[in-house]
Amino acid sequence: MGGFSANGAVTSAEKSSSQSTPRTSSTWIRGGGVTPLTEAMQTGDVELGVASLWDKKNIKKYEANSVPWTNEAELAKLKGHVVVASESGTYTVPKKVGNEEFSWVAVISDKVDLHQAAMKAKEQGASGIIVRTGEGNFLEKLNHFSKLNESPEGPPCLATVFVNKEVGAHLDEKGIVITEGTFKRKHVTEAMRTLGRAGKGTRDPRVIGDVHKAFGKAYLRHLEDVEKHRQKNVKDEVVEDAAADSDDKKFKWKVANTNYIRRDQ
Repeated sequence: MGGFSANGAVTSAEKSSSQSTPRTSSTWIRGGGVTPLTEAMQTGDVELGVASLWDKKNIKKYEANSVPWTNEAELAKLKGHVVVASESGTYTVPKKVGNEEFSWVAVISDKVDLHQAAMKAKEQGASGIIVRTGEGNFLEKLNHFSKLNESPEGPPCLATVFVNKEVGAHLDEKGIVITEGTFKRKHVTEAMRTLGRAGKGTRDPRVIGDVHKAFGKAYLRHLEDVEKHRQKNVKDEVVEDAAADSDDKKFKWKVANTNYIRRDQ
């Protein structure tokens, strides 16, 4: 099947299909249908603010990907002390100190049962879940979370985002808190969720049509964002040049008196 590699490249484990082979979601992806948005999806549609308990004003931003059952209201609740669970899912629940508002976020491996982990963490006061994913096919990750969302028991009961290995490593730092979680690319959010629902290998033309529609819309928005970013950079350069010119005008050269005294012979 085709899909995304961990670095965002489109991959294929199959030989090219003949023209008579029915078109599937995977062959469309393999053919480059989502390539223009690959980097945007891999970068993430969510931004997490992370700070140290000893310096909460210094907030670092990290990228993450949302899952189908996490909406804007639920994502806003995902904040608090970061508690990293072991590979088997065990962790120590932090204790509240003083009267200040207290919450915590569980960081778990993608090998743990997410339904059970979310239920247990919620009972213990957690505000959300961050899933650390390993190397793997990005499309498979999207499809996995889409299946959890549509499972018979319903979706997991806590707001959830997933992060790559690099961001996950930063969360190992001691004494850090999640200050906020916000959507930053909602057009990418819809495209990812549509792709996740499509799964791998579906031949349903309606599903493939939904993917085409979602990615077409997301790509147009992506181009708008790229253009806005370009214009901002141009504007910033103009402002910097103007400031430099202004500084030059303020600086005046002091010229020594060059009048000479003529002596009559």
